[in-house]
Amino acid sequence: MYPIPHIAPIHAPALQAQLQSLLDHKTKPLGSLGLLENLALRLGLILGSATPELQDAQILVYAADHGLAAHGVSAYPSDVTWQMVQNFLAGGAAINVLARQHELALQVVDCGVQRDFASHFGLLDYKVAHGSGDSLHGPAMSAEQCQLALDNGAALLRELPGNALILGEMGIGNTSAASLLMARLCGLPITDCTGAGTGLDADAIGRKAAILQQVLDRHANATAPPWSAVCWRRRRKTASSWSMALSPPAPCWWQPSCSLRCWAAASLPTARANAVTP
Repeated sequence: MYPIPHIAPIHAPALQAQLQSLLDHKTKPLGSLGLLENLALRLGLILGSATPELQDAQILVYAADHGLAAHGVSAYPSDVTWQMVQNFLAGGAAINVLARQHELALQVVDCGVQRDFASHFGLLDYKVAHGSGDSLHGPAMSAEQCQLALDNGAALLRELPGNALILGEMGIGNTSAASLLMARLCGLPITDCTGAGTGLDADAIGRKAAILQQVLDRHANATAPPWSAVCWRRRRKTASSWSMALSPPAPCWWQPSCSLRCWAAASLPTARANAVTP
């Protein structure tokens, strides 16, 4: 369904030794910078340089609504999705602060928010539909919609400058989608993959897990290829961001709440070569 490009491995023993030597000969105790040293080493390997430099780093925040949110799997209603998009565009969210602090270009991609937005600087319109379907009663989107979202992500990537890309996403119900994909693609019980999300209490988490189990049962055959799992459960923003994550040679940071990590680990280990996970 989607042509996965070749992602070259970053195994380079000579360069790794050179980078490690440079780190070890800084005026500091060995390893004293902890995970920061691991990150510097990995960036050097990804960029193939002993003097790695991030150029014109870009942040893309994908936004879309989930039909499943109608069943109370989140502490907040779907209207919060478009309100958060407006907040991003107004510069009032935490990601805006980080972008300003580090002088990073930030854009919001509308992949399927239920509400339409007026043209705005920093907003990219790649809307496939007004929200996804309700996966408790049917597919979240059709194969054609999934393909379009994947194509949109790849096309958008080709237009971006720089050698570093930070991917984020926003959509009420997103942790439910992440839980479903982790359970299905990693073969884990849904209860092990379901959490409080936006702040659910223990009883609400139990109800959420029960709903998600019903979704898994309904779509029990949607496992191969991984794209079929995107169609039955996930939303447009993830299809678009997945295609971007699989396409660039640039390093990518996954937003912690996004299910990209569990999907990549379960189905495409080679894709992790160019991914930096803080």
